[in-house]
Amino acid sequence: MLLLVLDGLSTTGGSIAIGQVKVAVTAAATAQTITVATRNVAAEADLKDSGSLEILDALEESRSARVVVVGLEDGHAWWESRLLLLSSGAARLGRPEAIAFTATRQAKKNQFVGWAHPNDIRRRILDENPDYAAAFDRATALAAVAWLDYGTGQTSSAVQAKQFIVHTESSGGLMNPFLEEQFLADALSEAERAPKEITAGRLTDLLDPVLHTESVDRTDGHAEWFRKALRSDEQFIAVTDTGEYVTLMARTEVVAEVLLALTEK
Repeated sequence: MLLLVLDGLSTTGGSIAIGQVKVAVTAAATAQTITVATRNVAAEADLKDSGSLEILDALEESRSARVVVVGLEDGHAWWESRLLLLSSGAARLGRPEAIAFTATRQAKKNQFVGWAHPNDIRRRILDENPDYAAAFDRATALAAVAWLDYGTGQTSSAVQAKQFIVHTESSGGLMNPFLEEQFLADALSEAERAPKEITAGRLTDLLDPVLHTESVDRTDGHAEWFRKALRSDEQFIAVTDTGEYVTLMARTEVVAEVLLALTEK
């Protein structure tokens, strides 16, 4: 149906119509709500303190979000261990479905770097860092023991000293809803010798097989923009404005906005 509509437009001044569609889709992208993960690296901070709590807050806020944005800034805003924590929680919870990355490039802030699925990010970080992988395994095992204890009404010696993680003050006697992530934060803090900062270049190297970098930009020519927007087979399409991140739109949303704009012409 879409191809038939485009064929009709091509015989009646399609280039003008395509420009109008491009504007309509960009406007729809700009109107979307963006969830941003708070910058969480501070001097002399480790994962046992506020850094991990801020990431857990970000997970709580993004449980209803499809996409969360991680701003790498100038390369000093995020550590690999904290990205592992965020991606692990997102993979377990099923939300957000994607993590988008921005960075400062050539003195321009919030430039789009790429996006990836949380499970892919977690897998790549664990594959690249044996110490983190060992910490992840320990945390997973402790969480399993804690859940077994909860079901049997017992307290195993393995988690006796970690009750402050199993039951938090705000959980009202129930299990910590972020039990797995806080065990992981604790394990990573013990395993981490020196923080590994993430620059845009490091992110590209780390996530190379799973990082999606294509975008449609406001400055693209009409034909190029339309081709990239509609021929992409990715789940999400990044929308940018002269390289600056605007949003990630589901491919189905882009097609729907294109059809809506065409039918309103």
